[in-house]
Amino acid sequence: MIPVLATILDEYRMSMNNPKSGVIFHSGDGRPMAMDKLARSVIRPAIEAIGLPWFGWHGFRRGVASNLYALGADDKVVQRILRHAKPHVTKERYIKVFDPAVLEAMRRMQATLEELRRGQQKASSFLSIDGKLLKPNRGEVAERLNAAVC
Repeated sequence: MIPVLATILDEYRMSMNNPKSGVIFHSGDGRPMAMDKLARSVIRPAIEAIGLPWFGWHGFRRGVASNLYALGADDKVVQRILRHAKPHVTKERYIKVFDPAVLEAMRRMQATLEELRRGQQKASSFLSIDGKLLKPNRGEVAERLNAAVC
């Protein structure tokens, strides 16, 4: 365990009257805490207060796995940290590799779509259906998107 986490857990244990056994996180009566309730009432509001979205426990674990891998941890190490029985589960479902070229292409795509939405082209040339902007001349949109990505 990394020292900063050990310090946080020690402080928490002391705040709970220094129990010698039992679950670490409990609801006050020694029973395990309901993790979904914790996420709903504590974690999600804290995450959203700093302007980030909460994607649930699976998203949290996937984020941990992906960041550990990006920091140089071997996929077998990530598997052990997440306590998966099978290494392929960790590699195929949890570790998402951040490819800088893909991220840049998506950033350029986002900028192009935002430009189109802001109406820097004639707003009358777009047709709105269910909040989506459609251009009658699809070839022009395809050309602009292709230029933004390529």
